[in-house]
Amino acid sequence: MNGLYANGGNHRSSIFRGHVGFALIDRDGWQVEVCGTWSEGSDAPEAIRRSEHLLEKAVSTHLRKMPFLVVGVGDPPGPGSARALIEANSIALLSNYGKLANGIDPPSEQWLGRHSHRPEVRESGLWNVRHVDATYDPGFLDILQSYIASTRRLGFR
Repeated sequence: MNGLYANGGNHRSSIFRGHVGFALIDRDGWQVEVCGTWSEGSDAPEAIRRSEHLLEKAVSTHLRKMPFLVVGVGDPPGPGSARALIEANSIALLSNYGKLANGIDPPSEQWLGRHSHRPEVRESGLWNVRHVDATYDPGFLDILQSYIASTRRLGFR
C-alpha cells in the first residue's frame, strides 16, 4: 500500500482507495486545499501528490484495519475471466443496493462508507459502484468454492 511517500499509497491506481478517501474527506472535514485534487486523472505532478500525502496515509491506516480474504484465481484478467465472474457475482450477492430496509445484513452505523459521495457505496454496503444493482448467478458459488479449495491447497487460509 505504499505510494510515493512512506505509509501512503496511490489512490489514482485504486478505485477502492479513491472511494475510501472521499468518505474520509466527508466524515473528517478535510480542507479543499488538501483534497481538491483527489481522484482527478490517472497521474498527478509531485507537488499535488505531496499535498495529498496526509490523506493517502489516512486511507492506508483505514485499510490496514480491514480484514481481507485472499483467493487465488490464476487466469489472466479480463471481462471473460473467472476473477471477473467471481467479482461481479460476489458483489451482486452481497449488495444491499435498492433493497428495502437496508437489505439483509446492513453495515454498522459507524461504517465509513456511509459518508461516501456515491449512493451506490452508501446504499450497497460495499466499496463498489459496479455490479451493486445486478442479479447474481448462484452457479458462481461452485466456481468460487473450487478456487477457495485450490487456494487452501497452496497453504493460504
